[in-house]
Amino acid sequence: MAVAESFLATGHREGLAGERNQIQVIIEVGEVGEVGEVGAAYNCEAHQAHIDGGPAIPQATALRLACDASLVVMTEDTAGNVLDVGRRTRTIPPAIARALWRRDGGCRFPGCTCERFVDGHHVIHWADGGTTRLDNLVLLCRRHHGLVHEGGFTVASDGAGNWHFARPDGTTLPRFFPAQPVERGQLVASQIGMDLSPLSLHPRWRGERMDDTMALGTLQTLARRARLAA
Repeated sequence: MAVAESFLATGHREGLAGERNQIQVIIEVGEVGEVGEVGAAYNCEAHQAHIDGGPAIPQATALRLACDASLVVMTEDTAGNVLDVGRRTRTIPPAIARALWRRDGGCRFPGCTCERFVDGHHVIHWADGGTTRLDNLVLLCRRHHGLVHEGGFTVASDGAGNWHFARPDGTTLPRFFPAQPVERGQLVASQIGMDLSPLSLHPRWRGERMDDTMALGTLQTLARRARLAA
């Protein structure tokens, strides 16, 4: 009930994930001259990322979480006192997120047809100076987003709207295209080797308990016939 009430209260959001992560970049006074373009000023390799109240996490994991999250920049003095807390922003603004979803429609990893629970991935990460523009963003599902950041897979654009993925050994993944959806009524008997009628899916089970012995015997008979036919 709590899950349903939460869902109804926030509404259904298709495509990009809701605000799952909040990244806090803490910059000590004197480290950078100006905290304007955080991506250019913040050196990820020189800092260790931590889960709030928890342990440190690998740099690749931190970059994956920061790909599509909200960002808060905090300025501290050398004693750790907070001097300023910047306004919370999204690493991918809503307008660009909508355009990204309109363009990709789901995960662009070859062969993947996932359309929900996808993240906007920065091909060149914003922490490395990459821009948050459509030509530097691609939608990836959670699993494939992890493969790109922590699994050694890479993605690059050819500049013509196509994305090329490569395995950790550098070999290119072939491009796959999802099968075209079958319209209702197009499935014919010859496609599945059986006759279809309006009663084909009508159950003939009356609710009695299954006879396990008979079921196992039938399976053994079918397996024996398959071996003899081979």
